[in-house]
Amino acid sequence: LAAAVDDLLALFTASQAELPYPDIAVGDAEDQPGAVEAVDEIAVKRWRVRRACVTALGRLGDQRAAPPLEHALCHIDDFFPVTSQIPIALGRLGAPSSSAMLRRFVDHAEVNTRRNIRHALDLLEGRIDRDTFERRVAVG
Repeated sequence: LAAAVDDLLALFTASQAELPYPDIAVGDAEDQPGAVEAVDEIAVKRWRVRRACVTALGRLGDQRAAPPLEHALCHIDDFFPVTSQIPIALGRLGAPSSSAMLRRFVDHAEVNTRRNIRHALDLLEGRIDRDTFERRVAVG
């Protein structure tokens, strides 16, 4: 599993270096035939890969993933399905550093991210157990 964590962290970090999304320079690309469609296809794939990496890292439970995920929540303005998944992963990882960092973002601008930060803090600070946390963050 350690190799999987290393690979996921590399993929997650590498995807940060790509162009921003979900509307990558669409305004600048409108004069170029086919550019908007290509840009939208890249954007859709990129956030899905990043979200899958975040989810997998949280489920694998290796605390080495906590610092890059904490950094991402602090410094990267990601598409909300990615940012809202980061607190869930941090809650699952249970790294001691995550509580203080999440408290700084308890009023995050994005509602799903804010809700998941509060659930993660409840877990990390012992107000709920893991089963309750998983029920609260379950999709659907």
